[in-house]
Amino acid sequence: AKLMAVVPSLPTSSLFDVVATQLNPERSAGEELRIAMIFPDRNEEIEIQVKNSVLTHRSKLTGKELDATLTIDRRAFLAGLLGGESIALKIMSGEAQMDGDPFAFSEFASWIDQPDPSFKIVAP
Repeated sequence: AKLMAVVPSLPTSSLFDVVATQLNPERSAGEELRIAMIFPDRNEEIEIQVKNSVLTHRSKLTGKELDATLTIDRRAFLAGLLGGESIALKIMSGEAQMDGDPFAFSEFASWIDQPDPSFKIVAP
């Protein structure tokens, strides 16, 4: 719950910096993926690339071929990413739209480890 209280206030670039730290290198080894995230409520377009078990992101689309594009309000994306709500259900209900490979986003999500809420940044 504490994480969900802080994350919505992060700028989107910082949000994806955090997501990049959660990329599991073993599960993403040998994989390549390029996804666009469109947040219409914030007028933002983010391009995410996973290559060599490293996640990078840009605040503008590069024009390179994408595996998929997910259009979703940022709040709904965060609820899926951190709150356990299903992005697939949001797509089926029309709350989000997926273009391209329908499995690309679920594959990407499977490479992301959930943060440990008991992780202590500073130990006494």
